[in-house]
Amino acid sequence: MRRRITCLPGGSGAATFRYTCEGWGLIQLTYGGLSGTQGLQWSHTNHNTEKRASAWAAAVPELGDPGAWLWAAVTRASGRLNRVIRRMAVDTIGSRPVLPHAARVIAEGDLRYVHGTGIHAAPLSTLGA
Repeated sequence: MRRRITCLPGGSGAATFRYTCEGWGLIQLTYGGLSGTQGLQWSHTNHNTEKRASAWAAAVPELGDPGAWLWAAVTRASGRLNRVIRRMAVDTIGSRPVLPHAARVIAEGDLRYVHGTGIHAAPLSTLGA
């Protein structure tokens, strides 16, 4: 379902509204992005299961009946998205695929220490942890 959201004045530049898509069977693709100049946060995909959506349906009734979704199709589409991302990868860090632009950011920033939510220019021990 699509929902219009009114923006606070000055909060989003000149924008006065934006849209959001909501629903039990949507697939999320979250870009991690840069963490200052010292790191790159992981990106990830995710989607609900029918069991989880059914458990939450009473708490979020505005999203409708989870049973109305074709859950096998949601799972299939999510898997396809992840396979396409893996095929586009030029490298991996552990089990995480690294896409071409991210590989350039990693190389140019000399990012080589994996900890927390991404890959960083300094080891965790130098960050006061």
